[in-house]
Amino acid sequence: MFSEKRIFQRIKAANGFCFLSIRWQPLSVGVMVLFAILFLALDNTSAQDEQSTGRRDDLIRLMPIYQRWSQGKGNEFAQFSVPVYVRLAFGRSLSLALRGSQATASGGNVQKLSGVTDTQLSFFCSAANFIFNLGFNFPSGKRALTYDEFLTTSLLSLNHYNFQTPSYGQGFNISPGFTWAWPLSEKFAVGLGASYQYKGKFKPLAFIDNYDPGDEILLTGGLDWRMGETAKFAVDVIFTLYGKDKIDTNVVFAAGNRFVTHAQFRQNFGYDEIFLFARYLSRGKNSLAVGGALLPEDKKSAPDQIEMIGHYFHRFNRGFASGILVEGRYFTKPAAVTLLSSAGISIFGFGVTPEFSLAPGLRIPLRVKYLLGRTQNGQSISGLEAGAGMAVSF
Repeated sequence: MFSEKRIFQRIKAANGFCFLSIRWQPLSVGVMVLFAILFLALDNTSAQDEQSTGRRDDLIRLMPIYQRWSQGKGNEFAQFSVPVYVRLAFGRSLSLALRGSQATASGGNVQKLSGVTDTQLSFFCSAANFIFNLGFNFPSGKRALTYDEFLTTSLLSLNHYNFQTPSYGQGFNISPGFTWAWPLSEKFAVGLGASYQYKGKFKPLAFIDNYDPGDEILLTGGLDWRMGETAKFAVDVIFTLYGKDKIDTNVVFAAGNRFVTHAQFRQNFGYDEIFLFARYLSRGKNSLAVGGALLPEDKKSAPDQIEMIGHYFHRFNRGFASGILVEGRYFTKPAAVTLLSSAGISIFGFGVTPEFSLAPGLRIPLRVKYLLGRTQNGQSISGLEAGAGMAVSF
């Protein structure tokens, strides 16, 4: 069927994913595939999500959220997602976490897409100064997408939109890893970590079988500085090496390695808290399959990303607290810009994060945020986020 015509697809991914076009040519002439697919880490919770909707001591967290974006006249699309997080602790040294979500995306110019995502299960075991973790991604989400559905996920995956659920389904993944932490003094501590992510085969599109994304190696390092009784500053560096993507036994794509560094500051004032976060992300050149050989891009196509978040949280009484949230995201203009890219886009957002405490350990967090931005061509974009959930902690 596909040997008699050319098919152009667009594949994009967020948080270090990349977008390229792929072209199928008649098999009698040969097959040229320029391919990039969604690389989804087992644990991809952003600092904003942790600060706005969750805490480390949460045992159950449910946070439905509605996100809508407008770009130009008549170009509006939205997603309503219901992420669920459950954590169980078995003593002080062993715990497990379970994540999943249901999401529906729709809009005037996109194909409606609805379904559950993959289920993610993580185990954590601490011993002395080591933490060992083992993560699983179970393929319970939607795969074998139609062409129109895939265009919808391509749009959702653009980094500047920061949708809660950019991807619905992948294959079976396993991610073992460890973290080592060591105190240098009463104020300073260092940490090193490494993990390996095995990516199983799956069917991303209805007409593509046996897609095998490249495995990943994650190397991390960090420094914590306790600046006082209630103040803490931390810096982390993360380097990700990506393997080669294959269709059957044919290598089709290799993502450029990714470098991320972020710094955060947290200060408590009684029951109040201020949280500041900054992150820089850069990805190297991708390599593409051309005529059976894997060749690097002539020019880098993935933009660098700068993100900054500030959140001040004030407790008015035992039953009510609220915060003010501001954030900014900027994407550089790389030498080569592809379609459906975040390149050259800047975003500014502000919002409020009320929270009601109904009982000890039972909270109702809310979030309302408005975002404004501009594309590299000067076009205005705007976004709205609104969510209300439930969190149980001890």
